Amino acid sequence: MAVRTLRKEYPNLNLPDELFAIAEDIAKKLGKEVERMRFTKPLLLACLYAAARTSGYPLRLKSLQKLTGVSKKTIVRHHRLIVRRLGLAEKPPDPKLFVKKFCKELGLPKEVEREASSLVELDGPNLAPAIAAGAVFFSARRRGFSLERERVVRLAEISEPTLTKWVRFFEERV
Repeated sequence: MAVRTLRKEYPNLNLPDELFAIAEDIAKKLGKEVERMRFTKPLLLACLYAAARTSGYPLRLKSLQKLTGVSKKTIVRHHRLIVRRLGLAEKPPDPKLFVKKFCKELGLPKEVEREASSLVELDGPNLAPAIAAGAVFFSARRRGFSLERERVVRLAEISEPTLTKWVRFFEERV
């Protein structure tokens, strides 16, 4: 189906096969709606985003926008349509998944990932990337790894004051 074309068209998405399979199922369930819309890129990206949200995978709209050139507003509009039509139950993103992703992209060892994962035992799903970034930065610095603040801010797509807030939070907690 057309969702597979996203993988070919945007090889830099680096998303797991399971996510594309879930997006494929979502597109199939849409059936007539998808046919009527002729599998537009925004609709397919919205299926992919819905797949990420239903599975709890850490995918950000900002990242999709950067990688594909399709605006967040357009993806969200199509995403809302999908959620309404199919009545999808979406999970809030898990900060631990962001910790794993950030540690991998920053090249940090498992010990930093384990400590950061234990620190993010919080409720705050809308802040998952910020919590994860703060925990990773705090854990890396605590274990003696030099890590540039700007690099973490760029990767997590958060502001520097937000990172500072969460680092202070973990400093007070530990």
